[in-house]
Amino acid sequence: MLDIGLPNEDGLSAAAHLRGARGMGVGIVMLTGLDSGGDQVRGLEMGADAYLAKPVQIEVLVATLQSVLRRLRAANTPGAHAARESGTAAGWRLDPDGWCLCAPSGRKIPLTQPERRVLECLLLRPGGAVSREELIADLADGEASSFDPHRLEMIIHRLRRKTEEQLGLSLPLRAVRGVGYVFARGA
Repeated sequence: MLDIGLPNEDGLSAAAHLRGARGMGVGIVMLTGLDSGGDQVRGLEMGADAYLAKPVQIEVLVATLQSVLRRLRAANTPGAHAARESGTAAGWRLDPDGWCLCAPSGRKIPLTQPERRVLECLLLRPGGAVSREELIADLADGEASSFDPHRLEMIIHRLRRKTEEQLGLSLPLRAVRGVGYVFARGA
């Protein structure tokens, strides 16, 4: 966890240094009193995995740390790095920090945390269906019974619309009736 106001170096440059260090599998959570949208965007662009404004509810802090840990574990599973860096699903991939979706053209769109989590699951299995239950369990941090399944559909809808509006491209994310979703290969 980093604050922006550190004694010898600001947290933003510390985050950039940590993120830039090759082989550093580190999760970075900014916890700071600066809460404007611009501050949040700058923090995420400098390499933070999450940006929380003080005061923060302890439950939100714990859930955020668990989410970052889950991402780090997923990134260290066999094949995860190859899936992220290879031409997954016709060239669509997450950027190295996972906070932007990169189109085959190289253009990027920023992601929200739920969008990122859905895409991480789908891009690890390009061409393979991921069940709605798996996606919901990941989004709900194991509390799937309290998660509204319509939220998943809204996340998918927003991803498709955002890709269309910002990139002018159709996201190759397809529904598989009775199963879930698939990030189509060669689409």
